[in-house]
Amino acid sequence: MHTCLAVSTKGLPLGLLHQNIFPRILHEESKNSTKHRDILPVEEKESYIWIARLGGFLARKSDGFPGTITLWRGWKRLADLTDATGPFD
Repeated sequence: MHTCLAVSTKGLPLGLLHQNIFPRILHEESKNSTKHRDILPVEEKESYIWIARLGGFLARKSDGFPGTITLWRGWKRLADLTDATGPFD
């Protein structure tokens, strides 16, 4: 998603000018997204990396897979974030 906002000369937001939303492209081999999701190992799924990044993983090309401590820190951070939004529901 790409968003273009209008702001005043003082930096105050005025509104939304334009927004583009692009769908994700699935792999060509997979016709069904659930089939594709089941084929991938856990380490290659985006959610695995998202949680690891919450734990401090940088996800550089040269980095290997995140370790268990990094994943644990990411799960803990995710739990803290979701607990913080609970009273506002």
